[in-house]
Parts: sequence; C-alpha cells; structure tokens
Amino acid sequence: MSALEATSEQQVLIDGRRLRVLVLADYFLPGFKGGGPIVSISRLLDRLSDQVDFFVLTKDRDLGDSEPYPGIETGTWVKTPAATVFYAPSDGLGPKLALKAIRTVRPDIVYLNSYFSISSRSTMLLKRLGLLRGIGVIIAPRGEFSPGALALKHAKKMAFIRFANSIGLYSGCLWQVSTDRELKECQDVVREREHFFVRAPDLLDPESVRSCAVSRQPKVPGSARFVFLSRVSPKKNLLGAIEALADVRGEATLTVYGPEEDAAYANACRSAAAKLPSNARVEIKGPISPLHVPEALAREHFFLFPTLGENFGHVVPEALSAGCPVLISDKTPWNDLGERGAGWVLPLDDRDGWKNAVQACVDMDADAYAHSAECARGYIVRYIEASGQLGRNLEMFRQALLLSHR
Repeated sequence: MSALEATSEQQVLIDGRRLRVLVLADYFLPGFKGGGPIVSISRLLDRLSDQVDFFVLTKDRDLGDSEPYPGIETGTWVKTPAATVFYAPSDGLGPKLALKAIRTVRPDIVYLNSYFSISSRSTMLLKRLGLLRGIGVIIAPRGEFSPGALALKHAKKMAFIRFANSIGLYSGCLWQVSTDRELKECQDVVREREHFFVRAPDLLDPESVRSCAVSRQPKVPGSARFVFLSRVSPKKNLLGAIEALADVRGEATLTVYGPEEDAAYANACRSAAAKLPSNARVEIKGPISPLHVPEALAREHFFLFPTLGENFGHVVPEALSAGCPVLISDKTPWNDLGERGAGWVLPLDDRDGWKNAVQACVDMDADAYAHSAECARGYIVRYIEASGQLGRNLEMFRQALLLSHR
C-alpha cells in the first residue's frame, strides 16, 4: 500500500510525490459551449495545478461542432499551463482510449465529469473488469440526478441507472457533490452501501471576482433589461424566462446568450417570444466567448434564470460578480441570496411569483437598483471568503486515495 500524507499546506502527496489525476470530460478548453462543467474543470485545474499534476482526456471539438478546434494538435498529449491534455476525435472516448490513457498517465486518481457520459461508463467498465486496481475514482455528476435533469429522457436514464445498480457498475467510487441537496439526490439514485460521498464545492477565482468590472447600465423606473446566459435546452428553461415576461407593464428586454443544444426546443422558445406583447422583446444572440461574458452582463440589469436544476450554476456567481442581481429558481445552491438583497429565488411552479419579480425589476428606480447591485457583489465576495473551497477539494482527493486502498 502506498504511503499517503498531507503537508502543512494541505498538499496531498503519495509516496512523497505529487498526486497524478486523470480527468475525463467530453468538453474542455478552449471550448465553452458545454457550459458549467468546462468552467468547473478549468478552475479546479487552475487553482490546484501548483499541487497536483493534472492530465485531461477530452474531445477535440466543442459541443455541437462538426470540426476540431483550430490550431489544436489532436491524438497526442499537449502541455498547457494547468494540465497535459489529449484531444481525441469526437467519437473516441470509449474504453479502448480510456485504458490507453490510464496506462500512459498511470494516475493515482481518475476524475469523471459525468455519470451518464460514454467516457464515464467506459471507465467504470474498466474498473468492473479489474483494470483500475489501486486507482481512486471520483465521479462528479454535475446535477445529473436533480429531478429536473432526470425528467429529460427519463425512461432511458432510469433504465441505465437500474442496470448500473444491479451489477454494481459504480461501486467503490467517491462521489463529489456541491450541496446537501445534491447529496440527497445522489443517494436517492445510487443506493449501494459501498458508495462514498464528499461535499466539495466547485471553485471560483477570487481575483476575477474582485476585479470584475461593475459599471452598470442606467436604470429608470418602467424599463429593465434582462439577460439569460446558458445553453438553450429544456433543463435551462429559457421558455420559462420568456413566459415570465408575458404580462409585464412597462418595457422589458431579454437578451439570450448560449448555444442551441436542442433545435426543437429553441424553435419553441422563438415561437413563445413572437407571441409576447410589443413592450416585451427577446433578442437571441447565440454563443458567447467567456472573455466577453462580464461586459455582456454589464450591459443588462438583471440575470433571469429559471433553471430546472444546477449542482452549482457557475453563471449565477458570474452575474453576481458583475453586480447583476438575479432572478433564479430554487433549484440551485444559491438559495439564500434573496435574503441578502441580491435578487429573487422562486419555485418553478410559482408563475405569479416570477411575473411579480419581473415587474418589481421593471418598476425599480435607480437608487434601489444601485443598492441591489451592491448587494449582489457583496454576496459573492463574502461567499468566496467563507467557503474554504481549496481545502475541501484537496480533502476530496485525499479521501479518494484512501478509498482506493480499502
């Protein structure tokens, strides 16, 4: 058994050397259309690469793209500042390539960025066959077990869950959750006693939060600009955001940024937007580079996001960092921000509540808006100072190592 230790700086070492972690993810940088999971992984690597040697196996193209990233070498390991990355053809994340990567990297831990993805299922099949002995496995389901997420393609997902549970496909793994609610959602689905869970929140970048531009659009009563920033898919519930504008009094504009993951759903959203009264407009802009997100948020007044479920929801702290108060569902971890004056947190089925919140935004005057924007910034700064993010994530790796040697 290898010797596991933690230094006074909490650095996790094994046999006196740095930890080696192989991350398997369908999408990674320079991609951005895959949304929050890409952000989660990139920040994990950025914040811990001075203590952990990271390797990433991922596709060579972004979500929905038919062509590889330009200027990226595929089929070989590429050194980047935070990790060494292997960009594989889009159909190449099966068990054969996963096993080859594991034998090349010889990781102490394999970190899986999904429960349902082919790369995760392939890796767990290798583990079931006894090919990952002595290697810790962490699974980050990223909200895939929330009721809203499971409701999409429900029969297919439940059939796989029943099959996986029946053969113990995911036995002996460590599950990363961000909140107590996500913990319960995982435990309700993954019922084998061998499973272990660790609460380790997704990481934020303190410097980018503190330095984010906070100049806002002028706010006058009777008019408000809203922004929706996420994938256009049923889970993100753009349709709910559009419907919340239906009865607004005054002028309301909703600007939508994000890739259209589901074409039929995107068309339904366009149809709903066309039926709005003339004083409520929806502008669909398409995907936006992360580099331009802060200025896009600064052009609007409020972030409108009635999502069906988020294990973290990176776009919420992004909006708060830019001083953009939020209207979000109660299906994210950010359920106390309403109490802090940073926005509204509403049940999905409370249609009157959504419409009343939208109306309150439209009616808000400049002084009230300035106070709300200040509360939004203050909320996320206090969160970073109090969350102990790095320590919890290092503890996650330590627990995965201990579990691998049981």
